[in-house]
Amino acid sequence: NKWWIWIIIGIGAALAISVIFCLGCTLRRKNKTQVDGKLNQEKVLHEIGDNAVISDKASSIEIDGQEKS
Repeated sequence: NKWWIWIIIGIGAALAISVIFCLGCTLRRKNKTQVDGKLNQEKVLHEIGDNAVISDKASSIEIDGQEKS
């Protein structure tokens, strides 16, 4: 007579597990996106820093060239 109670409990547990799984996947994807964004930002800043160092060297060479002539 009470078999329907176990069916309801099973359906509720299956729904709860599904919701927890979906939330976990969503949070993991969001975290991965944020980490990838930070890594890309650091990469761009590193490239800009390298270019700035190169431009500083180039401008000092030009200044040295102008002073010598």
